[in-house]
Amino acid sequence: MTERVATFADRLGPARLRAARHALTIVGLISLPYIIFINRDRSLFGFDAHAYWAIDLSNLYGASTSNTSDLDAFRYTPAAGQAFAIFHVLPWELFFGLWFVAMVAALIWLTGRSWPLLLAFPPVPLELYHGNIHLFMAVAIVLGFRYPVAWALILLTKVSPGVGVLWFAFRGEWRKLAIAVGSAAAIAAVSFVVAPDLWRQYVTTMVNNLVYDPGHAYPVPIPLPIRLAISAAVVWWGARTDRSWTVPVAATISLPIIWFHGFALLVAAIPLWREDRGRAREAGQARDADRRRVDVAHAASGSSSIGA
Repeated sequence: MTERVATFADRLGPARLRAARHALTIVGLISLPYIIFINRDRSLFGFDAHAYWAIDLSNLYGASTSNTSDLDAFRYTPAAGQAFAIFHVLPWELFFGLWFVAMVAALIWLTGRSWPLLLAFPPVPLELYHGNIHLFMAVAIVLGFRYPVAWALILLTKVSPGVGVLWFAFRGEWRKLAIAVGSAAAIAAVSFVVAPDLWRQYVTTMVNNLVYDPGHAYPVPIPLPIRLAISAAVVWWGARTDRSWTVPVAATISLPIIWFHGFALLVAAIPLWREDRGRAREAGQARDADRRRVDVAHAASGSSSIGA
């Protein structure tokens, strides 16, 4: 894949690449204001984030029963709800302003100076508009390779994208797997001790949502069990071939419901692909150095035999 991308870039040439970059950046900078404008009468700016702000622990899942897409439907674990509850002390406008800045900061951290260009990828401005947690999940996946505890964010919110932790199992990195799963389990255990009934409500709500018919097809109507199997296979292939960028791909495929802005999670593949490419380059340089040493040793041994 790396070689194909490099070949394509060489064919375009630096001038065309620069023009394409500038064009996409312009499109990206226009896209978010455009999305806000066209949706101003149809949905709230920060629609998903409002559910994180409007937490009521006495009725955490009241708006989520037989509801997967209306305002304030909260479907994460009670542990996440208990953590988000603190946000309600802030006025909504201040909370979403800070949340929006944090989303942009996450995008910049993931992509560097190219972040305005990523706004031309429609799911990204849609994610910024809705205020979901996909960009934060992307950060957690990237950090999770070095700090497995970061996987707790995913395992305690959308849960099913946690299939990505199988990376550690497929590579025999059992300590990292134990940290990733164990940290989430420890937080969940404390949450359960504090509010066991919330966990009963959570399970009931999730079962209800599984059989709920919203009256319209979801953007990706493939059942979750099938997508989870595909995701596990993607992670296995990535783990066996040292392609870490496959983990956010698998996590995206295994989202509970794949709304269009959920594809913003794929942004995590960019820094991971860069790291994969860097490792491959270093490994290639190491192999070249080894071959040169072998060639020098052979030449030296040949010279010695002739002199003898």
